[in-house]
Amino acid sequence: MDNHEHQLVSDRRGWPIARLLEFVSTLGYEINNQGLGPAQWRAIRYFADANRTACTVLAFSRQAGISKGSASKTVALLVEKGLLRRSDNHDDRRSHFLELTSAGDAILSHDPLIPLAEAVDSLDNETREAVVRALEILARDLWQEVRKAS
Repeated sequence: MDNHEHQLVSDRRGWPIARLLEFVSTLGYEINNQGLGPAQWRAIRYFADANRTACTVLAFSRQAGISKGSASKTVALLVEKGLLRRSDNHDDRRSHFLELTSAGDAILSHDPLIPLAEAVDSLDNETREAVVRALEILARDLWQEVRKAS
């Protein structure tokens, strides 16, 4: 992107808000990331919450909106770090079930989203509801763009 193209992007009214959202979304990872990036944390949270039949690389990739290859790399790293373990899927030998290890379960208490959730909890109800409405609209619109691009 040359300077002229960057100027066109940065002149948009939404640019300061987009930059603020980017800043806020990364702060928690600066505080307490436990050596994991956002993609790995998303996977840890997913496998902590998903039911057993949804604990596969394919199901995670679909929920996260990422390619199966990216999901496989993320899972492989978490298995290597001892945070996830694979078990056989007796119904489909091509896939494995994944589950958190005790170390993976323990690391959830250090989730970098905790400080963000606590900050959101400190907002008054009216402000929190307005933020939720705005973020839901943004997420919906961005998800539609992602789906169009793929």
